[in-house]
Amino acid sequence: MKFLGRAPLKRHGLGPGLLAISILFPVLPASAQKSRPLAVEEMSGTADVIGVATVRSIASRLESRTGMICTDYTLSFSEVWKGEAGPEFLLVRMGGRLGQDSVTLPGFEFDLRTGEELVVFAYPSKLGNHVTVGLHQGLYRVGQGPDRPLFRVSEFPLSAGQTSTLTLQGLKDQVWRALGRPTEQLRVRPLAPPVAPAMEKVDRGSAGNAAAPELPSESGAVPASPAGGGLRSWAGLLALGLVLGVGAGVVIFRRRTGVKP
Repeated sequence: MKFLGRAPLKRHGLGPGLLAISILFPVLPASAQKSRPLAVEEMSGTADVIGVATVRSIASRLESRTGMICTDYTLSFSEVWKGEAGPEFLLVRMGGRLGQDSVTLPGFEFDLRTGEELVVFAYPSKLGNHVTVGLHQGLYRVGQGPDRPLFRVSEFPLSAGQTSTLTLQGLKDQVWRALGRPTEQLRVRPLAPPVAPAMEKVDRGSAGNAAAPELPSESGAVPASPAGGGLRSWAGLLALGLVLGVGAGVVIFRRRTGVKP
């Protein structure tokens, strides 16, 4: 059963509830917030704090100034797209359960869980805390997956869905465009440099295979081929030795015989 304080909500109608809404949500009337979905551009202009936050704690209490049961969500922001959130951010929702009493607002009910990640559009209320833009429209659940899909709480009041065409980066780009900021460019990883193909070894003993070209050494000289280079070197040395020997013999002969050159 739905209660307003300790009296059934059906008996009181929505009069007290609408009064509390006008205090907690002074920007948009309840009828407007329920009748049409709010555009991201409209919520971005209305909110003074926008970003990605995680629910750290949930507590219900009786708000003495309105006589309504409210639910406090303590959030910690990992990204702030607009405004300043501080280390602990209090987001208040009208309605909740306190002992055996409960207050609900038909058509605007939703559940959040501790540890759940959200995108929040919030603005200050007259009670000194923050409330969600559009009662529940300014909340998006962050789903699982590398693209981090988003699910609007007004359409998924109990939990995130399976698939969504809206992603966290996509919504962030919409907000930044609405605020007149340049959207973030996706970072592209640089391509790895091409790897040179390994040189194939040539089998010199196989018939029909072309001989592999000699590679220069570190000094720039081309090493001699072990097959014929050695013989050519020895032949050159023998020829040089023979010429030197003949020359030396001629000189000695002329000195002994007295023959002048």
